Amino acid sequence: MKRKLIYILTGLLLSMPLMAQNKSRENEKIKLKDTVAVKNKDSKDTKDKDNKNSKDKFNDNDWKFHVRFAPAVSWAPASGNIKSDGAGFSFDITVNAEKYFREKYAFFIGVSYIRLGGKFKNISKVSNIEFKSIDNVLEPKETAKYAIQYVTIPVGLKLLTPKYRNLLYYFQGGLLPGFKVGSSIKLESEDNQSFTDDLNLMTCGVQLSAGGMYPLSDSNFIKFGLNFNRFFTDALSSSDMKIYPTSLGAVLGFVF
Repeated sequence: MKRKLIYILTGLLLSMPLMAQNKSRENEKIKLKDTVAVKNKDSKDTKDKDNKNSKDKFNDNDWKFHVRFAPAVSWAPASGNIKSDGAGFSFDITVNAEKYFREKYAFFIGVSYIRLGGKFKNISKVSNIEFKSIDNVLEPKETAKYAIQYVTIPVGLKLLTPKYRNLLYYFQGGLLPGFKVGSSIKLESEDNQSFTDDLNLMTCGVQLSAGGMYPLSDSNFIKFGLNFNRFFTDALSSSDMKIYPTSLGAVLGFVF
């Protein structure tokens, strides 16, 4: 009986180092797993943070500035004693500031110089149209070519879509309050003359624009798209004839 007890105690004493060694190995494996898990979590957190920072380029409290040039074709729906008789060249140069109040949503305000042109025709068969600014008259069936320059204050809202194929897409709309800064008119048989007195000083319209933005860096973009302007106030001061300048064109700009 004593021998058996001695053998059992001897076996236990010999196995204890092995058990301790196995337990140590298990602890090392657990520590290694914990270390790998922490590293993976840190890597994921860093990636999520980078992604968030990338998205936050247009997030709350961000300011963005746009400079753009928009060549266009312009015309003027008309009423009264005249009708639109052709389109002209138009362009606008705009600087906008955007304030993002929610991710992908912004309020914008800016300043634009807009040149609009076109033609209108006297549709009367017998009556002349007189102007305040010039001595000449627009005879029956005669066409006049005009150009108007406005300075406007575009103001409105902008929406950005999530990035798709490395492009951000945008849609914006707003109002175009402004005032005239110059004008000219050319009758068929006459040279260019100013006809500022025949125009209303103030104007207002709507602006719709949509397109894409290609990233040059994290915060700089090339902007491109289409732009539509429609002035809903009559440009002429005469009660006998009305024109509503309208334009449609391309947009090329820079965002920073």
